[in-house]
Amino acid sequence: MSGCCTKIGRCANADLAAVFDSIADPKDHRFREIGPLFKKTVTDSNAPVQEKALDALVSYLKAADADAGRYAKEVCDAIVAKCLTGRPKTVEKAQTIFLLWVELEAVESFLDATL
Repeated sequence: MSGCCTKIGRCANADLAAVFDSIADPKDHRFREIGPLFKKTVTDSNAPVQEKALDALVSYLKAADADAGRYAKEVCDAIVAKCLTGRPKTVEKAQTIFLLWVELEAVESFLDATL
């Protein structure tokens, strides 16, 4: 059963990445609906699922505007707790996400989480 859930998690995160890659308007309602969910998806205990969640978050942040900063503290805290001591690829994606938060002017949340 857990193998099935793992595949579902990977597919769901890949689908999320595709959704955000296709959104042209950063005010789209899906940003507000899905943004808070990343604090849970990036802490998945299965490394491949976690990496797909980070990919989805990268797509989200690239398409979002500064309003996404409202989720920065919770998500950055989760990333610091679960993604900075894992696989090198996971750490690299986490660092990319931190830079994207900074670009979205969520510097304070990023600094609070990492210091």
